[in-house]
Amino acid sequence: MASHKCEHEVDLALMIEEVKKLSTKMNEIHETIIGNGRPGLKTDMEVTKSSVKRLWYFLGTMFTGVLGMAVWAIKSSV
Repeated sequence: MASHKCEHEVDLALMIEEVKKLSTKMNEIHETIIGNGRPGLKTDMEVTKSSVKRLWYFLGTMFTGVLGMAVWAIKSSV
């Protein structure tokens, strides 16, 4: 038993380092998504979704207006 090498201690130290690295990466990912005091991806997506929704309403209103004017022009010329 005296010649037994404690390789499991080395493996444990490597695992601890890997866990620390993974923890740091997870914190960075969480900060990117949530924002941590700044607008994160979640906020950016909500703002973008809201902007796209307003754009569709605007385009729908414009299309309806142009279509109405075209119908009015056709009926008034007849």
